[in-house]
Amino acid sequence: MIEDESIKPNLTVHTLNRFKPLLEQGTVTVGNSCYEK
Repeated sequence: MIEDESIKPNLTVHTLNRFKPLLEQGTVTVGNSCYEK
């Protein structure tokens, strides 16, 4: 139980850091597609 609680926050931070650039790229892609239309 204690190990899981200590691991979860680390995984969450790692996931957020990993998805941040993907979200930024996704936002740029969506913006470009909107301008094209």
